[in-house]
Amino acid sequence: MYPDGDVCSALEDVGFVEALVDYVVEFREKSCAEVNGVLGIQKLFGHSFSDVELYLLFTRTCNTRLVAHVLRKGFEKLGLEGIVSIELRGIANVDEFDRGSR
Repeated sequence: MYPDGDVCSALEDVGFVEALVDYVVEFREKSCAEVNGVLGIQKLFGHSFSDVELYLLFTRTCNTRLVAHVLRKGFEKLGLEGIVSIELRGIANVDEFDRGSR
């Protein structure tokens, strides 16, 4: 487990971010669960990337910001264009999801 400061500063390390993006592109479904899910569904239903809209939900933590940033860049390199990044303001429970996404 890393202190938030180290993870937050990783967003500014272009070489590190690009290495993670390259990992996503090279290993695709094997890189992480999010990529596996999106590409698996895309292949299963035969959607072209131009027909796919992807919403990346992340919180204000450094970990989720870094992951959303890397996933966005990775999916863009794979050819997916319809990507929307949404920072959730906070969710304490399932009932508060709508409030947190505003």
